Amino acid sequence: MATKATSSSSFDRPRHRGPVNGSESDVANRADMDRRCRGVVAVNGCADTATQLRRIDAEARPLTPALEGGIASLGGSCNDRGGDVWQQRLETAGALEGAAAVLTTWPAVATAAGASSARSMSLPGCPDKCGDVPILYPFGIGAHCVTTSLNSYFNLTYNSTFDPPRPMVGDRETAAEITDISLEHGEMRVLSSVNHICFTSNTTFTKFNGGYDLQLTPLLPSPSRNRFTVIGCNTLGLISGYKDSAGQYVAGCYSYCEAINNTSKGAPCAGMGCCEAAIPANLGSFRVKFEMNQSKVWGFNPCFYAMVAEVGWYNFRQQDLVGHLGFIDDRARRGVPAIADWAIRNSSCPDKVKDTPSDYACISAKSYCMAANNGPGYLCQCSKGYEGNPYLLNGCQG
Repeated sequence: MATKATSSSSFDRPRHRGPVNGSESDVANRADMDRRCRGVVAVNGCADTATQLRRIDAEARPLTPALEGGIASLGGSCNDRGGDVWQQRLETAGALEGAAAVLTTWPAVATAAGASSARSMSLPGCPDKCGDVPILYPFGIGAHCVTTSLNSYFNLTYNSTFDPPRPMVGDRETAAEITDISLEHGEMRVLSSVNHICFTSNTTFTKFNGGYDLQLTPLLPSPSRNRFTVIGCNTLGLISGYKDSAGQYVAGCYSYCEAINNTSKGAPCAGMGCCEAAIPANLGSFRVKFEMNQSKVWGFNPCFYAMVAEVGWYNFRQQDLVGHLGFIDDRARRGVPAIADWAIRNSSCPDKVKDTPSDYACISAKSYCMAANNGPGYLCQCSKGYEGNPYLLNGCQG
């Protein structure tokens, strides 16, 4: 699932060094350039963008007073309202020519920022790794490294209590460790908790039943890449929740065995020692539970387990039935791998005949939008023949 980083190459548009002449072609391109320059602000941050524009533009030609004033106003005020403040201040000051000059020098900013982001796949100046895990924009660590207007959960947590540190996603109480992020497939591999119930007699037990509410996040469990898996003898595990933000969902499976010797190592989870069930698409919230309050097999199989796990990860072993929390201690101390589908959930691919929304995420010139295959929203892809990060300016390189 690792996403391939690419080196930078030629840019899609030439850099303009001459003065703005107000030609017909300049005016025609202003709407598109305005959208992309707002992307510069979103990607680089206001103050950093202002600094880069001042330095790069000064190399190209002397700054006009209006342009200098417009760039200066950008760093101090656009944190609250984004690129609109930049554009409005320039125009209010009668600096229409200056605004066009800034827009025309956009490829220069992309050159400075794009080269770094093509290598790291993250925003310039932001962490490109957490421990061994690459951090790929639109995900980031720190509010200044993500576009929180898309979703606050793109802002990941840097857990430095481990060595090496580990990236986490979610609220503090339910945060899950991330082991991989894929831009191409819109997937994130996380380590998910294992639910369990353990008996010390026929009717005495302790249990942990967990779940997730993902409705406010960009994440949904992948129906094609995960299975609901139950481990144990005479065990009924259920997964329940809500899909499509409305309909209630319940599914589960039953695993049966009278003794450990009735099971076989490596056998498929078809009901002897373990079982599996599919999960639906667009499952925005779910909870795992056991429908049992007594056990006749606790003497040789004290603990039963249930989890949402990546297809192909689990293979049955007889020792998974033995001991108090034996399966977790041996194989799942940090959790079990599960695949979450992520997308830009607050919108859909724009209509070609309408204006592109200001928060449109596919800002690389050589990128396109595709609908999410699980739940609402969309993903960005690099155009054919290009690779990289379509969520970054100049992020897709040929």
